[in-house]
Amino acid sequence: MSGNETTLHENSSSESLLKVYLRLRNTKSGATTPDVYYVDPDEPGSLVATAPDNSETHKNSHRNHTLSVQKFKFSKIFVPSTSQAELFESTALPLLGRWNDEFSGFF
Repeated sequence: MSGNETTLHENSSSESLLKVYLRLRNTKSGATTPDVYYVDPDEPGSLVATAPDNSETHKNSHRNHTLSVQKFKFSKIFVPSTSQAELFESTALPLLGRWNDEFSGFF
């Protein structure tokens, strides 16, 4: 996944009651970590994570205690180039709009 990608990956079940968002960030050095995780292009909203070679998870996977590769599902994944405004407009603003619609008669 390139750091210049600005698209938002969204799970097709976006009307569920509970939404879980993931915001990917670059490392402190500014690099991405494609060897640790990638967004699955065949399943929008899915992130595949691989345990680093020096981690306990990776070591335990060779002893059949854990898996070194895990897939996680999210309502939406925001890539590193996502602006704070895009994040707000996609996550908080719809909630505020629904809240305002429900309670506007009381003000």
